[in-house]
Amino acid sequence: MITDPKQVHIDFEDCILAGYSLFGTRMDPKPKGTTGQITYTTKGKVRAYVQFKQPVPQGFERLALWPAELYDQIAPPKNTRYSPIAK
Repeated sequence: MITDPKQVHIDFEDCILAGYSLFGTRMDPKPKGTTGQITYTTKGKVRAYVQFKQPVPQGFERLALWPAELYDQIAPPKNTRYSPIAK
């Protein structure tokens, strides 16, 4: 849990984020020294899926559909030596 968002800065580069909202707090693309805001920069292709009408911050490409391929990439490797199906 972030108790003071003004102390957080994140650099995003070629990535995908997915969730109800990004960080659950307001994000500011340029550090302004104001309190209560997470600052960030984006570089390359930065995509985001957020549910319903949640806003996508400046610099993010909004994905229309849930990024199922993302979960394929982060899934544990398949065990090719074991099959749960009896032969």
